[in-house]
Amino acid sequence: HGADFIKVYASLPWYLKSEVAAEAARQGMPIVGHGIALDEITRSINFGIQSIEHSGPNGNDIVQMMKNAGTYLDPTPTIFSAGNTAKLADSTTLDKKFTTFIPEPEIKAAGFGRKPSEGQLSGWKNTLAALKRIFDSGIPLLDGTDALMTGVFHGPSVHWVLQFYSESGIPNIEVLKLATLTAAKSVGADEYLGSLEPGKLADILLLDKNPLQDISNTMKIWRVIKDGNTFDPAVMRK
Repeated sequence: HGADFIKVYASLPWYLKSEVAAEAARQGMPIVGHGIALDEITRSINFGIQSIEHSGPNGNDIVQMMKNAGTYLDPTPTIFSAGNTAKLADSTTLDKKFTTFIPEPEIKAAGFGRKPSEGQLSGWKNTLAALKRIFDSGIPLLDGTDALMTGVFHGPSVHWVLQFYSESGIPNIEVLKLATLTAAKSVGADEYLGSLEPGKLADILLLDKNPLQDISNTMKIWRVIKDGNTFDPAVMRK
């Protein structure tokens, strides 16, 4: 019916997950799963699940296991951390572009203005350090948000995750790669997407400022080219 991938949730019994994983492999379809608990991560790797969502491995043995299996990790730092809370506490977040494209009920429900506690900020430093260790280990990271959770938004949160990765110490050029080419590779679409090369689909963001100098410049979007059409964010909602 045209599905791009299969996702299995933590609530699905393991005997069913194994059957889903086996059938997805027979169909040549990517399969992704939650990775919040240790047993969930290790079993998912053994089942051949290509991408683990949320959280991530802690021990060096599990990190090595993921690397050897070629498993991708989408840690969704927008939902488990003070990083997102800090974004919602920053008054500049509610700029004109944000309020133009994000529905007002979502903005009201997000709880803007509540600053993270000292404990949350301390935990956030540990989260950033863990992300950098995972990146340095060679596990391919993805830019995922878990949008539709309260305080996580389609659009802006994608860019916030890039900022969190940069804040962790991952070089900006590598952050851009994981958001583009690595993402395409994770779903088997790198033949057509993920980099500017002859023969690939020309879906492009044209920016006003250099994201290599400041990764938040990915939000300084001048034009979007998608499916051969050019979009100007400044006039799209006028």
